[in-house]
Amino acid sequence: MIKKVKWKRIVAVCFVMVLTVVLLSPAGAVTYPDTEDHWGRELVDKWSDAGVIIGTSTFDNTTFTTRTSFNPDAALTRGEFAKILEEIFGWDKMAGNTFVDLKYAADGSTYTSDVAMYSAVLKAVAAGVMQGNSLMIRPFDDITREEACVMLCRAFSIRTKSAVTSFSDDSDISDYARAAVSTIIGAGYMTGYSDGTLRPKGAISRIQILAVLDKMIPDYEILSERLAQGDITRNYTDITVTSVPTFNSGFVETDNDGFITTEAAGSKDLIIRFWYPQNVEAGEPVPVLLYTFGGAWIMGDRSSIDPYLVKYMLEHGVAVASLTYRLETEAIYPYCMYDLQAQIRYLRINADELGINPDNLGITGPSAGGYWAAQMAVTGNEADHQDPGYVTFEGDDRSVSTELNYCGWQYGCCNMLTCFEDVDYRIHDYWENWSYHDSPAGCDPALFGTDDVAGYSAVNEATGEVVKGVSTALLRDIYERNDTDHELWWLVERFVSGSPIFWVDENDPVFFIYHGTNDPLCPVQQAIDMYGALETAGVEGNVFRLCEGMGHGSFTHPVYYLEMLQWMVDQAYTTT
Repeated sequence: MIKKVKWKRIVAVCFVMVLTVVLLSPAGAVTYPDTEDHWGRELVDKWSDAGVIIGTSTFDNTTFTTRTSFNPDAALTRGEFAKILEEIFGWDKMAGNTFVDLKYAADGSTYTSDVAMYSAVLKAVAAGVMQGNSLMIRPFDDITREEACVMLCRAFSIRTKSAVTSFSDDSDISDYARAAVSTIIGAGYMTGYSDGTLRPKGAISRIQILAVLDKMIPDYEILSERLAQGDITRNYTDITVTSVPTFNSGFVETDNDGFITTEAAGSKDLIIRFWYPQNVEAGEPVPVLLYTFGGAWIMGDRSSIDPYLVKYMLEHGVAVASLTYRLETEAIYPYCMYDLQAQIRYLRINADELGINPDNLGITGPSAGGYWAAQMAVTGNEADHQDPGYVTFEGDDRSVSTELNYCGWQYGCCNMLTCFEDVDYRIHDYWENWSYHDSPAGCDPALFGTDDVAGYSAVNEATGEVVKGVSTALLRDIYERNDTDHELWWLVERFVSGSPIFWVDENDPVFFIYHGTNDPLCPVQQAIDMYGALETAGVEGNVFRLCEGMGHGSFTHPVYYLEMLQWMVDQAYTTT
């Protein structure tokens, strides 16, 4: 039965739905294909494994493969160098942002894409290591060799002294940098080129800075300690909860009651990636932040998590549990939801052994993970949403609650019937977004098995493309007419069941909602509606942050992202 909830649309503005930026996951030692034959491979492995500097991973939407690279000879930017130094020193004081170019990326129109870099720059400024003028800090500019010398001397409190160097381009060294350059050169930390030049105003590469740092280790204890410590986000435990079936085809066949009919073609382990903070008193149970990864329900896994988020939570005494769920190519809704419920029960049942507080579980996630975070938050107290017995594990107890204490909802969807309707076609390609939200094979409709219903098809009016299956537009029309006798009413009910906004009530946990107004994948209207529903229901203490002009991604507005992280820490220690 559909639960009727009255909620008010506040404004009609934007667009469509979910793909998440794929970041390099902190999953143990990483081998980069582009460093295998490089002279600096050992340096890369050493410093990358320590978490001081890592590579990048990009997802190819054509081949559905992930490519990892380190780019050792690429120029290092000033912002990237600030991140390296912040990783080494662990600065906690952040300067106020007065720099116009730290708010905006190189194209001058979008916010910086890296919140860790944003905060590292301001911490470097507060520490007196990085300086700019009154308006600009140049985070995206390549850092020159002489600038790197100056920042190293400041960071490590090295007493500088001017000395004559023997490089042929000695006269190119800036007056402000001469003492720092001669000091770093004199100590043997940096060398010149084989042609007798230093190239002080040339960019220093990613591998060159590692060579410098590696030479400084014997002289500077802080470097040695950081390298020995390793990256805190890599110190995780993988906990296998249970195994669940996967299926033959890309999408799962079901009968009219929504039960799976396709025979299993394999299995998938539900594994929790679990980080436990080290800075807590022995025997003291700690709160836990659950994480649901993004990726349009078609890609991603428990390792697809922002390392900065993990580090931030651990440093504030909060454990992190990155959960696993079957992708829509493996199981449609509600079976993938049952995967998450099972892992929540597992954590509560094994709380004593894990050293966690079973009464203090929050949740967050980006994009598709944001959808799951909201869905789990509002259905934890809904009896008819609980798994009747499909996903279980050894020692399971179905009387254990899946209720949560708070939700950090990041740019997800909340009404699966109206995502395409919410697209602002004045800003984005209206019919391109049709393929995400109304096409039977679209990311979010396929989560509910729309392309697996025989006898129906949908047409993209702009391209003439015909797709077999049921369009969300048809289901939206059936719902709005309240046509309970329609043969597809069962599918309408499935969409409603899987739409968080329909299950909001006064007993739901508090939310932090964070969304860009120019999100091209997930309409900002979804966030506006969700906040309105929570307020109307009487859920108190919600925080709502609209990032003006921003797109899709947790790093579109670093200030608000950092605010959300701190908010979740506060909630972890105030909820019971």
